[in-house]
Amino acid sequence: MKNLLTLLCVILPFIVFAQEKNTGDTEYKYHLQGSHSFNIGVGFPNKINNGFTIADQLGIDLNGGASPIYTVKYEYGLTPEIGIGAHLGYFTAKTPSFSEGTVTTIVDQLGGIVGDLGLCGLLFECDTITEMRDGGYDKYTVVTPGVRLAYHKRVLENFDTYGSVVLGYNVIRSNRSGSDALDLTDYTNQIPTIAYFTSAGVRYYFSPQWAAYGEVGYGTMTVFNVGLTYRL
Repeated sequence: MKNLLTLLCVILPFIVFAQEKNTGDTEYKYHLQGSHSFNIGVGFPNKINNGFTIADQLGIDLNGGASPIYTVKYEYGLTPEIGIGAHLGYFTAKTPSFSEGTVTTIVDQLGGIVGDLGLCGLLFECDTITEMRDGGYDKYTVVTPGVRLAYHKRVLENFDTYGSVVLGYNVIRSNRSGSDALDLTDYTNQIPTIAYFTSAGVRYYFSPQWAAYGEVGYGTMTVFNVGLTYRL
């Protein structure tokens, strides 16, 4: 995220102060039929993050979490109101780390009752078995290809306002660090297979080619999305 924000901070001043075509025509500030738009952005907060930072079990360090969702989107102006295209999202996540430790079990002929009563070594002989509990965590890389549909309507002067729907499929790749015996399926299940996002957005064109946009919405991905648009 830091790299993307740095890039935006570097590029944005050049966009703002770039020379525009001094024709007095503001039509370029809106959605255009036949146009090709390429968008890069970042979505936050990542909605699976809460499930990865729950620390309600012993031996869990508070270092799990998920990155923001980075997106690349393409849109074609099918009609003066409708835009269709493709969506590609990317993020990483990490489960909390289970610390290493030992588990001691007292074994006796009465199924542990003697040990529970503290009678080992007094009236009964007991065996003590110490087992090592390995630590570990899972790291996930999630790529989300999908499709996008947008409806543009001129609500604000000189702003491209629109509503959009994204439907995608999460391709999840996991990598275990530590013990293979750990059962972390509860965390894996926090990442849905189907991803969707419905939003209302606004885009402001600084020039016929460059714009900044922001979106707010609901779905399995994020709540807010911001980024830059380049249009052909």
